[in-house]
Amino acid sequence: MRTLSRWLAPLLVLLACSRPEDGLTTRNAVLITLDTTRADALSCYGGRAGVTPHLDRLAAQGVLFTNARTSAPLTLPAHASMLTGLYPPRHTLRDNGLAPLPQSALTLAELARASGVQTFAVVASWVLDPAFGLDQGFDVYDAPQRNAGHAEPERRAPEVLRAALARLAKRDRSRPFFLWVHFYDPHVPYTPPRAFSEQAGGDAYLGEVASTDAALGELLAHLESDGTSDSTTLVVAADHGESLGEHGEPTHGALCYDSTVRVPLLVRWPDARDAGRREDSLVSVVDVFPTLLEALHVEGPTGVDGVSLSTARAGARGVYCESYSGWLNYGWSPLAAWVDERAKYLASSQPELFDPAHDPRELHDISAKPPLSVAPYDSALRAVLEGARLPPEHVEAFDPALLESLRALGYGATGKAPPSMPSPFETSDLPSPRERAVELAPLALASALADAGCPAEALPLLREILAANPHHWLALDYLGMDLVAIGEYADARAVFERRMQVGPRRTDAHLNLGGCLELSGDDAAALEHYEAALELDPRQPTALERRARLRRKLGLADSPAAQ
Repeated sequence: MRTLSRWLAPLLVLLACSRPEDGLTTRNAVLITLDTTRADALSCYGGRAGVTPHLDRLAAQGVLFTNARTSAPLTLPAHASMLTGLYPPRHTLRDNGLAPLPQSALTLAELARASGVQTFAVVASWVLDPAFGLDQGFDVYDAPQRNAGHAEPERRAPEVLRAALARLAKRDRSRPFFLWVHFYDPHVPYTPPRAFSEQAGGDAYLGEVASTDAALGELLAHLESDGTSDSTTLVVAADHGESLGEHGEPTHGALCYDSTVRVPLLVRWPDARDAGRREDSLVSVVDVFPTLLEALHVEGPTGVDGVSLSTARAGARGVYCESYSGWLNYGWSPLAAWVDERAKYLASSQPELFDPAHDPRELHDISAKPPLSVAPYDSALRAVLEGARLPPEHVEAFDPALLESLRALGYGATGKAPPSMPSPFETSDLPSPRERAVELAPLALASALADAGCPAEALPLLREILAANPHHWLALDYLGMDLVAIGEYADARAVFERRMQVGPRRTDAHLNLGGCLELSGDDAAALEHYEAALELDPRQPTALERRARLRRKLGLADSPAAQ
């Protein structure tokens, strides 16, 4: 294993990142990230006309990258890549709600602030809560509040806009600034204001995109009106797309097809160079990091995965993306992909190969008779997966309410990263994401039925999933909870016990089984699981409350840990 000193030392060597010529003073930078936004949702990328007039105008003023990919179809890992220039195996954030970005990371905001730049962030979702570490280096990190009566884990575009404008109004105008603004609206559920739904022809998802575009337009207008625009490099990028049913995936996160990993990426330079250009070079969200450091005239580290978008050129590289969501949540094999100008290769227990130029919807797997050797793709993936990485950050526990909110948004959010992640090249009898993508739609429907108060109707959907994939621990969680909801405690106990065997050891797994045991009258066994939950998280409030209640009921003295 590499020691910290062997790989971190070269990473910390700061070299000039295309320093500007003497006399240039434009140093401001704005990064606008669009959550869950497909490239083809934008009119300037060939989407429905009239949905994104402000982004279309921005594309006419700058450079539109037609061939951009994310590093992961998940919000936290993708944004970590933008702010560090590293792929997920290297910055170590592989899913939402697992772990924070290590403090050893060198972020865009940290480097900018060290050079005298003001740094502000306004984010729209608890997925990017400060607990997950992306606040490193920001003078102000404005996120939805968890302790001020804020009932929702996200905020709408107009609220994000107001916060961003307020932050700009308070800045020191004698100093350069870096502002990151994150819009979350196109994430499920799609509930756009009526006017934007009508603007999008009744399409609810596109209506959310239109609402975001309107807020973005006001932000751009403000930068122009206060004279900031001419001294500001502006980057707009989506963290990932949305499948909308393609390849059997209702939303995003589990698969790495282009419906979720191809993203819009726009850059407007302050000198208006290359205005209106459409650049076909293959680029990645990791390129945001060196691009904005260059724009801010800030020295950047060597050894990152990104390259400045100012130097992008056709045929120069390949890019990496991954999803470990299936391995973490569904009992699937890991999934990683390498894309270059010739092909797209997906490594899992069932590899796939596609020709994006002639098969943009990735409907025809050509891996059985590949027109080119896949060996270079294997090598490129292994180089990323086995390369130097940041040491993982230890965290005692995340706020349970935060994790529960993330799970309500559809994420696993275990709050605890596994000690290691397997390579997709390891021999595995786990099913591939391609093989088991058929589970995604019924799983989403089962969750929606339970949320709507119809748990009995969800049972056959979950049982069908588990009949084909008995290691799907999230389906086991859902099935056990639905059985408890209809009073079938004995069946629920068997399901939760099976879940303990096949899934990760988590506090909520012990709480679920303990609650089921308590409802069925087995208080002593329930107490054992509440104790087990507290071994994992000594401050877990539900486990503390339940343990204290049961100990009183059973006539037991308070345990030392409870005092």
